[in-house]
Amino acid sequence: MTTKLKCLSLCILLMGVGACSSKDQPKSDPAVEGQTTESSEALQNITETPTVIVPKAQISPDQSWDKIDSDVRRSNLIYFYPEKMNVLNYKEPSKLANDLYFPENHEFIKKQLHLDKLQLLVIGMQGHNLDNDMLVDLSNDEYFKYANNLAINYIRALQVPKVEPKQEFEKTQDYEERVKQAQQNSLNNVIDYDTELLERALNYIAPDITSIGSEGAYQYDADKELMTINFEQKSRYFSSVVKSELIIKVAPDLAKTLADNFGQLKVGYVFTPKNNTLNLDGIFFYLIRYGNPDRKNNTSRLYLSPIIKPNTFKQKSAVNVFWKNNDAVEEVDTVPFKDVLTSPIWKFKFGLENYLSPESLLQKYVKPEIPKEPNELQYLEDG
Repeated sequence: MTTKLKCLSLCILLMGVGACSSKDQPKSDPAVEGQTTESSEALQNITETPTVIVPKAQISPDQSWDKIDSDVRRSNLIYFYPEKMNVLNYKEPSKLANDLYFPENHEFIKKQLHLDKLQLLVIGMQGHNLDNDMLVDLSNDEYFKYANNLAINYIRALQVPKVEPKQEFEKTQDYEERVKQAQQNSLNNVIDYDTELLERALNYIAPDITSIGSEGAYQYDADKELMTINFEQKSRYFSSVVKSELIIKVAPDLAKTLADNFGQLKVGYVFTPKNNTLNLDGIFFYLIRYGNPDRKNNTSRLYLSPIIKPNTFKQKSAVNVFWKNNDAVEEVDTVPFKDVLTSPIWKFKFGLENYLSPESLLQKYVKPEIPKEPNELQYLEDG
């Protein structure tokens, strides 16, 4: 069976150029379709409606966020507690691709991989910023905890009416009507915590997983058709590091393509939800080449591998934390690898069971008292 990388045309608007013509649209590739047939057939009978993790009726409005400051979010946590969620910009489930804060090629890649609607695709978001500086670390459950807290906090924030204070020249009746309307708008905006929102959170909080600039390396055994791949993720200012080691079975033509483009490869994960947990279906590799070499049209090309179930998948990580004087880049080399495929992370339950609320966080954290400075400074005179 051929395992040649699928080459797809991804139409992108550049400098105000119009949309691509029909000849530029992606075409199916039997070689890659054959690689994903098993995954596709196994999910044919699964409903395409996102699974509800927590019904909206079970999620109460937020009451405590305004009392939380940065010191509280950092207390006793490896990673910072999620910021208040104002920018997930969640819309109707059918309009994910139109969301400014979601990768535009996310739904496109899902279609090309023949994923079922139920499957979750995690590729992160391009680049680093203050909102997506987590790493896709599957060696512990902090990444899942963060996404779970973020999703629930977001729904709780939706339930809080946004009401401007009463204006000086505003009648009381008009103000009360405005309050009622804001309360109704909040009720109308509330959504269930489902797998689609979870997928949004998992992608939003992490940058795209790339080997560019990392200490990536590979080895290939052509006789056994086994490829060992090492890649590294680093967060902003190298405050956290994740190292990964994969052993995958790939035919020589696919292995050569991966090797030839190794410095440009990005990594994606495919998960299937089950009873509020996630199962790892596999990984895939992709790269985007911006601009067309022949310069005949303004398109970019997306190269996409089939989904691959790793034979071996190990990770290790280290994090700089305020209560520990450490260097994550140096520390990660002293940490042993953990087997991701048998990790306890796959037993992590998304939902209220593992939700750390702002209220609970406030109860856990006792803010230290800052000594007051004396009103008058007293100077010691020489004997």
